Amino acid sequence: MLRNRITVTPRIKLELRVLGFLLILALMLDILTANAQITTSIIGADPDEGFGDLDVVSVHCGNNTTYLEVNITVASTITNKTGVDKYWAVQIDSDLDSANNGTWDYEYVAVVRLNGSGVLTAALYNSTYGYIEDLTPFGGNGTSYVGVYIPLADIGGKPEYYFRIYTQNTSGEVDHAPLNDTSAAEPLGDYYICHLTVKAPIWSVKQPDPIGDVNVSELDVTWLNTTLNSSGLYLGFTLNGTIPWYGGEETAIYEFFIDADNNTSTGYSIGGIGADYLVEMSVGYIPRLYEYTGNGTSWSWSLISLIDYLKTPGGTRELLVYVPSSKASFSQEVAVVGYTTRSVDWLYDTTSPEVVPIPEPTIVSIIVVLAIIVVFYLSKYKKRKGE
Repeated sequence: MLRNRITVTPRIKLELRVLGFLLILALMLDILTANAQITTSIIGADPDEGFGDLDVVSVHCGNNTTYLEVNITVASTITNKTGVDKYWAVQIDSDLDSANNGTWDYEYVAVVRLNGSGVLTAALYNSTYGYIEDLTPFGGNGTSYVGVYIPLADIGGKPEYYFRIYTQNTSGEVDHAPLNDTSAAEPLGDYYICHLTVKAPIWSVKQPDPIGDVNVSELDVTWLNTTLNSSGLYLGFTLNGTIPWYGGEETAIYEFFIDADNNTSTGYSIGGIGADYLVEMSVGYIPRLYEYTGNGTSWSWSLISLIDYLKTPGGTRELLVYVPSSKASFSQEVAVVGYTTRSVDWLYDTTSPEVVPIPEPTIVSIIVVLAIIVVFYLSKYKKRKGE
């Protein structure tokens, strides 16, 4: 019985070679992408407390399509010591639920270990320290930093994460970052925010504020910026000076008073508005959202939750925060007053009220909606004619 023979022509051979080349190229590009150099940015800083190579002074993060990189800078050159293990650990909140009530709640821990012989290793664990997988560390002995690459797919592949850092040696825990400050007015579970995607609002209202009306540059507001849409309220300060990395309420307090219904007869009376909500951030802490519970003049607020800043404020002149509509109710128009101060001497700056409406639909949006309606009814008309 004869079988059909497939004749491979020179053209088919060429096409197969090209296909093979393209497959190899795609594989190489995938490998290169997975191992592409990651650019990190600083997301937090912590004071030097004298703990040497276990003293966290800054935390950096960045990513490519495959890995999250976390890089911890320490106060002195890292050295191994015979018989002593050193650890740098990153607790990771991937579902961001620590914001709900200020209680720290993490799902993963990435631990970098330097043993007494100078060997650097790393591993990923769950919240009960059950082993998940080995990780790739870097830095360590002879440097002033340690870091680790974490596969994004293994920690949920989210656009942002919350971090807390701790270090320890064979004797026990040494340092924590952000700095634990139980004496602060708001000692709730603070953390660093690692944004893997940048959220940059387009301001619908920008209001200038006089420069130099307070002689502390990090308290001196130069612009109050707001945007309101169906998803929530975006708030921003531009300041005359740089926002410090830490220091708490003694260094700087930033506040946005929000009149959610633009009605002066309700809420806390301040600056010509009746504030129903307050967003407050002390330097080195996460912003907090409060609801007013007083009689209009009393200082009485109830914590709703912690909320995100949209980019790391430390070392910059901008504070950007976001209040989602799931956490606060806004009318079609709200009014905002900005206020800055510090508890060491209560110097302050305040802005004039800024009214921000929900933007009307643009003409382009209206045309698109009308076009969809016309297409829908034309399709129904054609179906009826075909019957």
